[in-house]
Amino acid sequence: MDSAVFTDKQIIYMLNSRYYAVRFDAESVDSLCFDGQILTNKSSKKRRGSYHDIAKILAARHGDLIFPTTLILSPDFTVQQRYFEYLSPEKLLKTLQ
Repeated sequence: MDSAVFTDKQIIYMLNSRYYAVRFDAESVDSLCFDGQILTNKSSKKRRGSYHDIAKILAARHGDLIFPTTLILSPDFTVQQRYFEYLSPEKLLKTLQ
């Protein structure tokens, strides 16, 4: 999606004008605060298959992590839409409108 979707001029415009876009590496070892909780990756080193707690919370479906996951959150961080699939430029643009 990085090279084919997030380089599309219409998507860039829509994201920059209406959203606060965040890309997160599910294998990150950085701690972060989300909704008042400190979330971490239990592994101290970035490695394949060791996933951050926020990925486990937001990118899981029926207990399995699914990538790529695209989330649309409200200003209060409530999940409005969740996609567990590759989104084409057309599908993402329709979602963002």
